Amino acid sequence: MIRSLARHVGRFVLAVVLLVVLLCTVEVVMRVRRVRQRLQDETVSTDAELIRPSRTTFLEPVPLLDTVGGDAESVTIVTSEWGTRGKSPVLPKPVNTFRILCLGGEETFARTLPEEETFCAQLATFLQQQTGRPVEVINAGCPTSSPLSQTLRLRQRLLQLQPDLVVFNLQSREVSFDPIVRGSLHLDEDGHAAYAANPIYTASTNPLLASLKEEFATVDWVLGKTQNTLQDLSRKATPLSEEELGLSIDVLQEAQQLTNAQRAHCFVSLVPDTWETVPPAGVSAEQRATPLSIYSSLTAANGQQRIVFLDTVSNFRHHTQPRELFTANGKLSPAGHRLYAATLGQAILQQVSAGSNRPVPQYSEAPPVVRESEMVRRPTGP
Repeated sequence: MIRSLARHVGRFVLAVVLLVVLLCTVEVVMRVRRVRQRLQDETVSTDAELIRPSRTTFLEPVPLLDTVGGDAESVTIVTSEWGTRGKSPVLPKPVNTFRILCLGGEETFARTLPEEETFCAQLATFLQQQTGRPVEVINAGCPTSSPLSQTLRLRQRLLQLQPDLVVFNLQSREVSFDPIVRGSLHLDEDGHAAYAANPIYTASTNPLLASLKEEFATVDWVLGKTQNTLQDLSRKATPLSEEELGLSIDVLQEAQQLTNAQRAHCFVSLVPDTWETVPPAGVSAEQRATPLSIYSSLTAANGQQRIVFLDTVSNFRHHTQPRELFTANGKLSPAGHRLYAATLGQAILQQVSAGSNRPVPQYSEAPPVVRESEMVRRPTGP
């Protein structure tokens, strides 16, 4: 009896020792890996490495990045202290420069493309050619962000960049993230969106987790993988109800009022995706534009003069080779970025020069040249 008990205890102790040795080995390996990552430029291979949880805007781009990423791991990605892609915006804004702030998600940030090939950079070139005036476009995209989190970034920080125009470049998939952010939303005394803390920041767990992550590289790695998995699960697009779509429109209307109060324009555009442009075989136009689609909701809100919606989707649908506008994984191709920049630029010129909320007409060939004086007119009121 005693010998049998001793054998079991001995086996148990041996198993514990082996487990401790294994954990120590893993910890050493993970610490070496962490040190190497901190000493070397680490390649950005996923959107999760470009963003981080935020205490006030739910998600935000990682500031001051200077690394290499993209599908071919050959794209230089630089972010400013504001979390915008590219060099730091000059403050105060240069005289006579028309500054555009482009908010949006992964298509706006466009980590797979060199900065000069993104629609933001091409939009600046297009508008400068059309107006003959200095135009600056700030890429404030944040992968997997929703209109609500983008509005919070605008309110809390980005309006300090003194934009003349703010453009929300929405993606249908990312609009569906709004209910997730809304679950952490806090309002101010006037009922306006104030801040939304990412669930990772909880008073009871954050200090302990931060200490464990700093002390043990294995814990840091496991928690990081867990966080990425949970984020991926939460980012799965789900159909929005009519009420949820209405709340997202309310957020955009609030952003427009906030921007107009700063004597600037605010427009909303929908970045075309493959479903809206090249739907699967057997899908009719009626099925593609259901009454609860974000496209239909934005069009209706524009008709009600709640927001200014720039319809860029129609040009993609009428393109002779629509499949060339997207990559194999469904993102905008370089050709897609060029077409979107040209379509968006023409829509901006017509809206700014008209100074109204009427729908933007479409064009099929090269857009007409707009007088430079029309580019710098500002709203006369909120």
